[in-house]
Amino acid sequence: MRKLYFIGAFMLISTIVLTYVGYTPFEPQIENKGATFSLYTSSFEDFGLELGYTDYHSLYIENKIFNRTIKLKSGESFFKAFVNVPVYNSEFGLGYEYKLENNFLGVLTLKNFQRVEVKNFDHDIYNFTQAKFNVPSYAIGNLFLFNNKNINLFEVKARIYRPVEMPISLGFSNGFYFNFPIVNLDRYYVDTIEVGMSLIQQKWYPNIGFSIPLNIFDQHLHIGTKIAFGQDFFYEFYLYNENLKLPLLFSFNEKGGSLFFEF
Repeated sequence: MRKLYFIGAFMLISTIVLTYVGYTPFEPQIENKGATFSLYTSSFEDFGLELGYTDYHSLYIENKIFNRTIKLKSGESFFKAFVNVPVYNSEFGLGYEYKLENNFLGVLTLKNFQRVEVKNFDHDIYNFTQAKFNVPSYAIGNLFLFNNKNINLFEVKARIYRPVEMPISLGFSNGFYFNFPIVNLDRYYVDTIEVGMSLIQQKWYPNIGFSIPLNIFDQHLHIGTKIAFGQDFFYEFYLYNENLKLPLLFSFNEKGGSLFFEF
């Protein structure tokens, strides 16, 4: 049995075609601009130094009441432009990283992490976007976008109230899919168990999917998967951290796998 676990772990690790793990010794402080440096590896067989310039500040919503302007803090944003300097077996690169958390008076709560890196006339994009919305009498749910080396997932899950009240889940990954959540684990339909149909390569397949929350060491992790089956078999697995201060993106499917982790 231990050999089976070992073989399974080895096959999983071998599917990771691109890995980025970064460590920043000194975190930038809010309302501050300045330089940072990080240590990184992109394959666990190389090593490099990342030099960056950051801009980290608060976001506000302004309202005028009785000729007075009131500022309410709604979120934070972080921007970093960086250059990757090769040290051992690594490559020169440059790019930017952006983080955003913003709450628009409870109607829309937006979280976004994006990192774009250019090297060797190619580029890598890591992206996680989650927009939770609550429009009274119309719909409550979330929009989710997840981009990694081997996966591009877009979906909208919600409970709509007009013209009829019903939960829905639709999106695109391997192909277009339309599902019905049968179990909902949170208010905004972020984590669900659902069934439906997928249109992949001009063929229809039944599919099942689920996403579950996992809170470890105050980190808000979400683990999800989607499986379509029939004449062919398609699957994808993803994991992300909703806490943007410790970004984590991991995914794998039949094309391979990818990991992004920064701390």
